[in-house]
Parts: sequence; structure tokens; C-alpha cells
Amino acid sequence: MKKALFVMLGLIIIAVAALYIPKTGMYRAISDNIERIEEGRTYGFAGDTSYEGVYEVTRLGKLIIVKIDKPVSDNRYKFLRWQIATYYTFNKRVHDVYINQGGTVAVDCRIRSLY
Repeated sequence: MKKALFVMLGLIIIAVAALYIPKTGMYRAISDNIERIEEGRTYGFAGDTSYEGVYEVTRLGKLIIVKIDKPVSDNRYKFLRWQIATYYTFNKRVHDVYINQGGTVAVDCRIRSLY
């Protein structure tokens, strides 16, 4: 019983800490790209790429692609997707965070239609 309580407490602490990660490195690059995206304006396919440590952050239109620049397992990308999704949970511009078919993490800021 105590073990389960400590595990739950640990998970809660990790989840709360993920919300308060300082905006440095990859998170700053993603946030800067999100702020540049204005509703109703398109950007074509000329991507802005920034390299933050082992992460490559590229904006393609209203999608932001995050790639890890070294060989890693699929579990690392799943964890990265979870971290980014948790960090941007309350950002109204971010509609979805997913792993695309190329294996990289995509932050979707496209406007969703009501239909």
C-alpha cells in the first residue's frame, strides 16, 4: 500500500514538474514558433529550423516538427511527445501533439474547422 502511494506521489510530482519546465532550449524554440503563427496567415513550406542541443525544431506552415538528432528508440519519442503535450496543455494555439509517420513529433497549430 505504501509503495503504491509513493509511486502515485512520484507520478504527480513528475506531471506537475513537467508543467513548470523553464522555457529554455527546445521549449523556447517551440514557443517562439507558436508565437509567430498568426491565425488567418499562411507561411508556405519554407521552414525555420533551430538547433537546440540534440533537438532540431522546424516550423512548416502551422506545424512545428521536433526531431532528435541522434538515434533513439520509439519510446524516447513517445516520452518526448508526452512532455511537449503536457507542457502545452493549456495553450489554445496548440491543437494536437502527435508522432507523425516519419517518427518525429509534430506540434499542430492549424485552425480546426467547426464542420
